[in-house]
Amino acid sequence: MKAVVEEVATKRELREFVEFPYRLYRGHHAWVPVLRSEMMAIVTGRAGFVLKDNPHAFFVTRDEKGRVSGRIAVLVDTKLSAAKGVQYGAFTLFDVV
Repeated sequence: MKAVVEEVATKRELREFVEFPYRLYRGHHAWVPVLRSEMMAIVTGRAGFVLKDNPHAFFVTRDEKGRVSGRIAVLVDTKLSAAKGVQYGAFTLFDVV
């Protein structure tokens, strides 16, 4: 399976980023989804301090048909980096087929 990695750059791509786990885990008995509106507020910086207060980027992978097959958010933790004198980053919102 060939996958292409793309940085999320448009509102449409951001919606695909948010929607991906709802498609991936649909019907799984152990998955408890976050409200879509809450997740959209988190990724757009209207809620939650981690993505709101730190530089970050979102990435998706696409399969050969152009469908999202994975997602990840990356960020730099500026407060921790300043406190420790070393660059600290994190990966979050990781889901993949």
